[in-house]
Amino acid sequence: MLNVIRMELHRMLHTRSFYITLAVNILLIALLFSVMAPSLNEGFAAEQAAADTSISQSVEGWKMEMVLDNRNAPNPINVCCAFTDWCILFVVIFMACFVGRFYKDGFCKNVMGSRGYRFRFQMAQSVCAVIYSAVNVILTAAVSLLLAKALIHSFTFAYLDMFGLYLLGQFLLLCAIGSFSAFLTEWTHSTVPAIVYIFLLSTNIVAMMTAYIDSHLSDWLHKEIVMADCLPSLYYTNQFLLDVSDSTKNNAMLLHAVMLSMIFFIVYNVAGSVLLTKRDVK
Repeated sequence: MLNVIRMELHRMLHTRSFYITLAVNILLIALLFSVMAPSLNEGFAAEQAAADTSISQSVEGWKMEMVLDNRNAPNPINVCCAFTDWCILFVVIFMACFVGRFYKDGFCKNVMGSRGYRFRFQMAQSVCAVIYSAVNVILTAAVSLLLAKALIHSFTFAYLDMFGLYLLGQFLLLCAIGSFSAFLTEWTHSTVPAIVYIFLLSTNIVAMMTAYIDSHLSDWLHKEIVMADCLPSLYYTNQFLLDVSDSTKNNAMLLHAVMLSMIFFIVYNVAGSVLLTKRDVK
């Protein structure tokens, strides 16, 4: 098992798509930050002025309560959270390209006939998904913080503890989503389905479809159904949102992310090692 993992990690580190996807992610964040910085500065300045005015007009008896309730206006750290959402796009694309290249290689046809080997390679590729997700999240967060500090006048490093928990939840969900990309690529023998899925997800088409299904299921079952709470990719893009004013909500959100990540990480790896056979490798 360890030899297979080392082999896959070596292959990952010598794959051009590993470095290209990371570089494109960082360049895209830098470009968007530079374009949006002026409007962000104007918006935060207006929010701060409005907050200062409302506080100065308050009576002495509830001034402190007003200050405490106004923790997230303005809060530039939320800008960094928004930019780290790009991670999902590049994790799925990289894993689809990485796994797709492996299954087109004649070498894997000689080793994937045994269920034991299928499990080893499945787990090794999932380890690659975990490591790539970690590298992507760390780089994206670091670049976002540095750019925010340089370009946003009102930026402060407050709430970094909550931001760290948010990044941890993102990383855990990306581990499961990366395994999903690998499994989908293995199952369909193509990188196209995983890449098409992630682009539909990023344009909210998948979110609109699931919302439509949710409404009909809720009416039929007479109970509120939210599919975004049950699937890692939908939870990542629609439900997983930092709220600096509510630590209880953040803790519950993180716990839910841990649960989803563990369940689906196991499901995708078991399904890949059991369902795929030698004749599936073309």
